[in-house]
Amino acid sequence: MYELLISGSGIATTGKIDHLESSVKLLNKYPLPGAPVRARENIMTKKLLIAGGVFNVIFTLFHCFLGWKIREMTNIPPAQLAIMQELNFGSLLMIAFAAYASLFCTNDLLTTKLGKAALVFITLFYAARALAEIVISPGFSIVIFGICLLVALIYLLIILRTRAREL
Repeated sequence: MYELLISGSGIATTGKIDHLESSVKLLNKYPLPGAPVRARENIMTKKLLIAGGVFNVIFTLFHCFLGWKIREMTNIPPAQLAIMQELNFGSLLMIAFAAYASLFCTNDLLTTKLGKAALVFITLFYAARALAEIVISPGFSIVIFGICLLVALIYLLIILRTRAREL
C-alpha cells in the first residue's frame, strides 16, 4: 500500500492506493484540471512556435530595413510618407511582439486566455496580410503571399493543436 500526494489546480489530497502503477497510468490518461501538459505532447507545438517566432524575427528585421528605405523616398508627398512610416512602425511593433511571445513566452501563449487570443490575432494578422496581397497590392508577389499564408497556417495549426489537447 502506498500514499500518493495528488496536486492539481492548487488542491492537494492524499489517499491510500493499492495499485500505484495503475493509478499513475490513469492520472496520465486523465490529467487533473490545471495540471501541466505533458512535455512529449507539447514538443511539436513548441517547435511550431519557434518556427513562427523565427519568421517573425525575420519580418521584424525586414520592417526595420523597410522603415529606412521609406525615409529615403523623395517622390512621395510628406503626408503620405508619414502615414507609411507610421503604419510600418506599428507593424514592426506587432511583429516584434509576436516574435518575442513565440520564442520566450510559449507556455503563456499555450495556456492562458490572453495567450490564446494573441495566437488568434497573429493568425488573423498574417491571413489578412496574405489576402491584402491579392486584393489591395498593385503588384501581386507570390513570395509575400506564400510566406504570409505559411505563417498564418503555422499559427492556425498551433491553435488547433492546443484546442484538441483541451478537449
